Amino acid sequence: MPDSVLFIYTENPLRIPSEKIGSHRLSFRKGNIPAIPASFVKKALSEIISSENTPLSDNISSDAELLLLPVRSLTGGLLFAASCKGLENLKRSELFSFEIEPPQDGCALVCDTIPFFSETIPVEDILLKARKSADLSSLARRIADTALPPTEEYSIWREMVSQNIIVVSDTMMEYFVLRSLILSPRLAMNGKVEYEEYVPQDSLFVAFLDASALSVRDAGESVSKGVVFVGAGKRNGFGLSHIRMERRTE
Repeated sequence: MPDSVLFIYTENPLRIPSEKIGSHRLSFRKGNIPAIPASFVKKALSEIISSENTPLSDNISSDAELLLLPVRSLTGGLLFAASCKGLENLKRSELFSFEIEPPQDGCALVCDTIPFFSETIPVEDILLKARKSADLSSLARRIADTALPPTEEYSIWREMVSQNIIVVSDTMMEYFVLRSLILSPRLAMNGKVEYEEYVPQDSLFVAFLDASALSVRDAGESVSKGVVFVGAGKRNGFGLSHIRMERRTE
C-alpha cells in the first residue's frame, strides 16, 4: 500500500520513449497526457539509493502522472497548468486536502495572487476567461513548498509556482500538451531525419510510493535530495530531474 508521494520536477526536457508514427517518435502518454512509467521511476530511485543495500521491489511505485505543465502567457512568462484529473490524482496522496471547482472549457481558475490579473488571460494561442480562487492560492503554495527543490537557487521557481498555477478542464489540458511538447530533430541510422518528443522543462509529475520497501534508515532523506536523469535522453544531457518524497503520517 503506497504510504508516500514522489514528486519529479524536470530540470530540462524529458523524453520517455513510446511508439513511432512515421518520422515522429512519441513520448509516453496515459490517455493524451504525458506520464512516466513505474519502471522508469524505479530506475531513478535505484540510482539515488544503493540497490545493493536497498533492494527495490517491482511494485514499489505507480506511474508518475503529470500535475503541472508550463505554458506560455502574454501576461509575463510562464503559467503552470493543472487539470481537474491531475488534481484528483494528487488528492489520492491524502497529503493535500482541498476543494477546487472544475472550470469549464474556455475558462481557468487562477490564484488570487497572480500578477497582472484581468478577466481574460492569454494562454498559448487561446484567451481564457479567468476567475480568482483563494483555495487554489493555498494549494499552490503548498505544492511549491512540498514538491519543488527546497534550496535557495530554486526560490524564484517556488514563488512562480505559488502564484502562477492555473486550473483548466481536462480537454484544455490535452490541447496545451500538444502546444507545449518539444520536437527535437535527430539523424537516424538510415540517414533520414526523425523527430523526438520531449516534455518541457519545469514540468511536475506525481507518483505514489511504498516507502516501506526502502530498507535503509536514511532512504527518505536520500530521495528528497535526489537529482537524477530520468528517461532516455541522458546521453544528450536531457531528463535531469529533482525527486522529493513526502511520507504520509497516520
